[in-house]
Parts: sequence; structure tokens; C-alpha cells
Amino acid sequence: MLGEGGLGSVFLAKHLQLGDFRAIKRVPKASTEYASFLREVQILKELRHPGIPILYDIEECSDYGYLIEEYIVGNSIYTLVNQLGYLEEIKAVSYGIQLCQIISYLHSYQICPILYLDLQPKNIFISDDKIKLIDFNRAMLFSEANTAGERYGTVGFAAPEQYTREYLDERTDIYAIGMILYYLCIGNQKFQTPDDAGGPAFENGDSDMQTWEGISRELRSIILTCLSEQKEERFETVEILEKKLEKLIEHSQCKENPSLTVSFVGSKAGAGTTHLVVSLLSYLYQKNISCLFDEQNLSGMVLKLARYQQIPISRPGELYIFGMAFLPHMGEQVKKQVAEYEVVLKDFGSDIGGARNTDADAVVLVSGGKSWEWADCVAAARELRQKKNFCIVWNFLDRSKTIWLPEEIKSEVQFCVPYFPDMFRKDAVRDSFLEELWAYVKRDTGGWNETKFFGKGVLSIFRRRIGHGGLWALLRKWVRHI
Repeated sequence: MLGEGGLGSVFLAKHLQLGDFRAIKRVPKASTEYASFLREVQILKELRHPGIPILYDIEECSDYGYLIEEYIVGNSIYTLVNQLGYLEEIKAVSYGIQLCQIISYLHSYQICPILYLDLQPKNIFISDDKIKLIDFNRAMLFSEANTAGERYGTVGFAAPEQYTREYLDERTDIYAIGMILYYLCIGNQKFQTPDDAGGPAFENGDSDMQTWEGISRELRSIILTCLSEQKEERFETVEILEKKLEKLIEHSQCKENPSLTVSFVGSKAGAGTTHLVVSLLSYLYQKNISCLFDEQNLSGMVLKLARYQQIPISRPGELYIFGMAFLPHMGEQVKKQVAEYEVVLKDFGSDIGGARNTDADAVVLVSGGKSWEWADCVAAARELRQKKNFCIVWNFLDRSKTIWLPEEIKSEVQFCVPYFPDMFRKDAVRDSFLEELWAYVKRDTGGWNETKFFGKGVLSIFRRRIGHGGLWALLRKWVRHI
């Protein structure tokens, strides 16, 4: 069972001949919602859009009706925000554009335009980094939306007119798109719905919003226009809203992304290589950079994570978890089906030889910071330092102690990982460090030989030679000399 609600239950099934997965919605015929179920069937049977699940068949028995649909592999926006905290603006806008394209298709459907009327985080899935809209049991044809008796909607996302007898039209869905954008950008920790379920979440626009932190002035203006209490003040069509969002993407510097492969390897097992790679994957995902985690070791981490998230594996290829692409290691004999990505992050675990023999645009050596682990780092660095764009990343390093390394290692570009427990969730300290590491691997800048450390803080021009103990050691020597 995938889920259960007031309408019925949803089950995961496997087609016996094709081997493909299907989602089967089962609704009791005695339910008061059975009419909504039949209406959903009538709407879905003709729709053909990559953002809408395919309806394969409908079956009935004496007690139930069964809707057999395409199974969407992925996570809902609700789950995504729960895991990541919130999305950066550029990623939220990219999803907003895709959502506009689906709603625009419904609003302009040639037979009879359709209003969705229940846009909310649990009904929007991310699959292969693409938006999928599920659960059409509240959707209605334009011709029926204002003649039906009882009205429905999700508190916090439904437009004000859904609580009254006011006329419903395209701008009702536009209000919900604005709420989805706001929810993605601020996260569910700051997003609050009213205690009184009889009214909209925000009646007075800007004054009732809890926070605008992290939302640009341009996007804020777009969201507020969507959330105008009076329909006449909102965008007239979804196409207009989509064009406004596309301009934000066009003006973003993050659109200029490189195409490269980065290899990561630990000086020994347990150095924290996978933790670093997944963290960088999450960081780049938030920057709207198409990125793949390529597992080049035998740990089986990707499959374990997929099982934990209850994601079925139907073919050898990448899996999407929390919107991010993971390619599990299944042996060299397995032919993988992999799409093209702007960035590929290869996790070699502690396989120094594998990292040395692969072709990559940058190689990152992850080493433990304890004194007894330094010898492993030196041995690995001697094998890898000839690779282009090589750097060392120290994990759990006590920067108060001097690290005595051979002269040949001191000159390498080096970073120190700050403590952050969650690989997926955005964190100011984590992101500042990853920003500097990412700048280096794509050949911009970074490392201890630059003027930034952890992205923010005092100048670190003395930190190039790690064997000298950093700035504090230098100052102590200077004081002793005086």
C-alpha cells in the first residue's frame, strides 16, 4: 500500500508480463466520494502530457472501482521540503515554470478547459527532476466548476473564492501556484496555515506573510500578484506567469553552468567521502545544475537509501531521491541506462587505484584529520597529485594543531570541512564551504592559497603552507620573536 485517504487506497502493483510498476487506486463504491472518482477517470482518460500520469485502465468489481495509472517514482514536494528544509530561489522557480506548463495545458485543453482546484505540496511529485501532478479527484471542467454544490480545497493553498460562492476561473489555480512558490522558498518550518479552516491563509498579502527571507524582490512581486485577494489583480493567464518566471531564470548567473566530471576518493575507508559527495550533489541541485552521483564503489549506499525511501528499482540506471539523481553500482557487466548531466560526481570510496585510472576534470582526495591518518593522506596524495585540478579535503581536522606534511604535499590546494550533520539540508556553514570547493573544481578559485576560508572569515593568505600551522602559529612565532 502506497497510501490511504478519504477517497480510498493506493497500491503499488507490478505488471506480470511487462514487469513495469503501476499505481492502482481502489475506491469503495459505497463511498460518498465515488462520484469524484468517476469524474477523475473522465478527466484523465483523454489527457496526454509528460507532467500528468498515464491512465492505463479502469476495472470494477461488485464493491470497488480500480483506477490503474502510471506509477510515479519520486518524492512529493511535501517530502522534498521536509528533507531539504527549503529550496533556493532558482530551483523553486524552475519547478514553478514546469508547474505552470502543466496547468496551462489543463486550462487550454481543446475539448473542454479544466481547473485543477487542489494544488498543494502532497499532490505535486518530483520524478527525474520533473514535475508530475497527481490526484485529479478535485479537478473539474470549466463548465462544471461553478455549478457543483460543495467546494473543496487545501487550507493554506486554496484561493479565497473557494471558500465562498464567488466565480472560479484560471486565476483560482494561479493563486495556488503562488502559494506553492512561497512554500518552496521558505520551507515548511516557517509556513503556517491558519487555525480557522474557514478562510484563506493570507488575506492581506504582504502584511500576513511570515517571512520573505531568501526571496528576491522580483520573485516576491510575482508571488504577491498571484496571491491578490481580488482575482482581477492576479495574472490573467498562467502563460503570463510562466513568462515572468522564465525571465528570472534568464537573468540568473547560475544558468552559466560548466560540464565536467569530478572524482572523489578517501585516503582510507571511513574518511567521509560519500558524505561530502552527497552534500555537494545537494548543493548543486539547489543551484539548478543537472548533476549525477555516480557510485564507483561496493558500499551499496545508493540502493540502501532507495530501499529506505521505499523506491522500487525497475531498471539498471539512475534513481531519483529527493529530486537528485543517483547511479548505483551494479557491477561492470550490467548495462546502465543513463541520461546526460552537466556534472558527474564519481564516488570511489577508498579505491585510490580506481580514482587514479579514471579520466576526470578534477580529483578530490578526502582525508581524516587525525594525526594517525596523515600518513594515509600522504601516500594517496603521492599517487593522485599528478591528476589535473587535484586538491585535498580534510575531514574532522583539529586546526589548532600543526600538521607536519612533506614539502611536496604542502603546496597542494587544501580545504577543511566544517561540521554539518545533514547531507541534504541547506546550512549556511555547509553551503559556504561547498561554494568554495565548487569554485575550485570548476577552475574558478578556492583553497587555502586564496583569500577566503569557509567562504567567509578572516584573510587566510598565511594558510597556504599548512605545515606552518596557519595564521595563529605564525602570530605566536612573531610574538615570541618580539
